[in-house]
Amino acid sequence: MILTTILIDLSSRASNVTTLRSRLRNILYRMKPSSDLLMLTYLKRRKYMINNKKMYSIALVSAAMLFMLISIAGAQTNANNSSKWVNGCYTGYNSAMLPPQDIYWPGLTQIEMGAILANPDGSLNTNFYIDPINGPLLAQQISTLAHQNHKKAVLQLGGEDQGTNISSAIINHQALFISNLVNVMNTYGYDGFDLDWEDNINYTQFVSFAQALRKAAPNAILMLPVGCINVNYQTVDPGIVKVSQYVDEVNLMSYYPGTMYNGTGWYSWFNSPMKGEKLNTPVSIKNSLSLYNASGIPNSKLGIGISFYAVGYAGTPTITGPDQPVTPNNTFVGGDNQYPLSKLFGTSWANDEKYLYWSDEAVEPYLSLPSPDWSGARYLTFEDPKSIIEKGNFTRDNGYGGIIIWTINQGYVSTNSDPNFLMEALQTGFLAPVVYGISPASGTTLGGTNVTITGTGFNGTSAVNFGSIPTTNVKVVNMNTINATAPAEAAGTVDITVITFSGTSAVNQTVDKFTYAKAVPIITWSKPANITYGTALSSTQLDATASVPGKFVYTPSSGTVLSVGTHTLSTTFTPTDTVNYTTASKTVSISVLDPQTPKTPTQKINQMITFVQGITTSGELDEGSSYELIAILNAAKTNLNRIENDPSMGNQFAVPAQLNTFIDQVKDNIDRGVLPSKKGQILIDSANDIINALGNQVR
Repeated sequence: MILTTILIDLSSRASNVTTLRSRLRNILYRMKPSSDLLMLTYLKRRKYMINNKKMYSIALVSAAMLFMLISIAGAQTNANNSSKWVNGCYTGYNSAMLPPQDIYWPGLTQIEMGAILANPDGSLNTNFYIDPINGPLLAQQISTLAHQNHKKAVLQLGGEDQGTNISSAIINHQALFISNLVNVMNTYGYDGFDLDWEDNINYTQFVSFAQALRKAAPNAILMLPVGCINVNYQTVDPGIVKVSQYVDEVNLMSYYPGTMYNGTGWYSWFNSPMKGEKLNTPVSIKNSLSLYNASGIPNSKLGIGISFYAVGYAGTPTITGPDQPVTPNNTFVGGDNQYPLSKLFGTSWANDEKYLYWSDEAVEPYLSLPSPDWSGARYLTFEDPKSIIEKGNFTRDNGYGGIIIWTINQGYVSTNSDPNFLMEALQTGFLAPVVYGISPASGTTLGGTNVTITGTGFNGTSAVNFGSIPTTNVKVVNMNTINATAPAEAAGTVDITVITFSGTSAVNQTVDKFTYAKAVPIITWSKPANITYGTALSSTQLDATASVPGKFVYTPSSGTVLSVGTHTLSTTFTPTDTVNYTTASKTVSISVLDPQTPKTPTQKINQMITFVQGITTSGELDEGSSYELIAILNAAKTNLNRIENDPSMGNQFAVPAQLNTFIDQVKDNIDRGVLPSKKGQILIDSANDIINALGNQVR
């Protein structure tokens, strides 16, 4: 297949717009996807422009075009604006469909009032498709309501058949034209413009105009609508990329008629397909956005578009669903102001909903009716809450800037019990916070666990709830991270929800779950000192404590006499507060010594050394003090050995002196609080016993 790409210069070559437009449908009916193709540029809503290859020469070599795109400098835009937007278009000519007081503001970040029209002399028509009095009054009411609800308001400049007037105003009266625009913006209380130059576009003029307007209104929101890209033969015009340097939003008009084709070679397709572009259905949001991004426009500046109207096919053959061949005998039915979603979801929806289907290929719903409806169509393509939320997820996941809706007037379903359900889907999909994960995912019922929440849309967070309980300690790190302290709550698993001025995060089945578990009491129980056989267990050994009130059960129990050797003592603790605390247990070991009574002073000193080692191991005496006491006892034992083996070789007065030193050291340890007084007194008594015994044996 040979694809011919033709760059259209709308300002200099499309001299007869009406003729080209009238020829468009005939050309489309006869054009096959595999033919030597024409360059088709969709401009907006119901308009096309076309360049026949016989009329124009190829304008630019692809390599040169690529060089131009790469060499474009960084964008000069209004950095004060939010990086995410939901722009709802509101037109004066169908204001009766949605009274201003019924606008659902939580689903928007900005509203676009349509439209102010350019006159060739640089003056402006501000009738807003109504009249010179009521039009401006409505526009001022809209901007006032927007600001009262903390939203932005922009003015649509231009529209259908405005290209010649805009071009003349720019060429001959640019300074006056811009002055009038800024004056109207300020007078009516607006925050910027949608630069809707649809036909006869001269991008050299457009760049000059956008640059000058940005200079005159540096803080204004400037928007640029662009068409979808047919993958068979279209590319991004370099002029669009140049203009994008001076605007804040580049919004893809990804809805009929720029997404659907009829005639030989084409297949039935969707009003606003997310993906699924191919030879016979050559348009999708995903592909078009990727091409604009590849041309040099950052994702954060690109937005998608949807319409609040339905579209179908009439004629023969009967089209009953997507991906079916169409012919010149098929015509489009519905569309802008012809089949508003307020009608689709009206009184007949209860019956039509039975024939609702979903396309995973395009991520779009559709109706396949058993017989034609009032429009003559059996296949209808449109938006519903599911598809809107899917588009919001796609936009967030890929870092795109936002969405435009043409028009919110047509999506107000007054016959529904919830007339704003489509706007609520916009709020959920594009604006409400989304939780992606939490860490840690569990804590105790007492609360106090520091939790990091990750996600998106966290700017403007007013509360974080753990189940139904709000936490009082929330720190918004950035739009993607929150640190929060879990409040106290009963045991179980709850959802963490983030609440912002744009809504509440949806409950997720997995990633936002936080599990509350009962706290485990802390048991403190030191290893008991050694006991001799025959000593019954008592509170001296069974002396565990807990961090909360409750009851201990010991095994073996108090009063048990253990055999000689090492034994394990265990306890189970049951807290008084069983709602917030679990049971707990702990074990320690105890040594039961041989009950044989020492007969000699040396045996008694050995017993004292063992005793000191035991209370050191149990933590009742520090290592340094233990070392000093054992050293004195070992020295006394050495002298005892000499006296007992050969009295003439030993000093019978040395041992009592050493033991008196030992007693003084024990008393000092007691005074310093490093040795329990009861345990110290045992050592003192033992030392005195040895001194007394020595008086009878060796003196």
